[in-house]
Amino acid sequence: MYPRKVLVTRIRDGKEAEEVLERLRRLINRTWERRAEIEPSYKTRAKLTALSIYKLLPKTNCGRCGEPTCMAFALKLVGEETTIRRCVPLWEGYEEQRKRLLDLLSEAGYEG
Repeated sequence: MYPRKVLVTRIRDGKEAEEVLERLRRLINRTWERRAEIEPSYKTRAKLTALSIYKLLPKTNCGRCGEPTCMAFALKLVGEETTIRRCVPLWEGYEEQRKRLLDLLSEAGYEG
């Protein structure tokens, strides 16, 4: 979002674009109405990269997430086209990696 424009990607057609813009309009208006209740956060969000995610994945390339490789999964995760919950091996073990990855995603503002 910019002062005089909003950029949205991965829109399939005009109808979806109108729906997305309407949701954004409602969110902006609700935020404006509640502005006195909202405490600003000046914390900078962590920059998330596919490589930083990939380093913490199990690297099994099992395909259970629906992607052919863990790197492909990491790219989809950065693009918010999938969720970390789709990485089955991560939930069957890899506790330390899972915790670090969830922390990284949380710091970057991603929702699981």
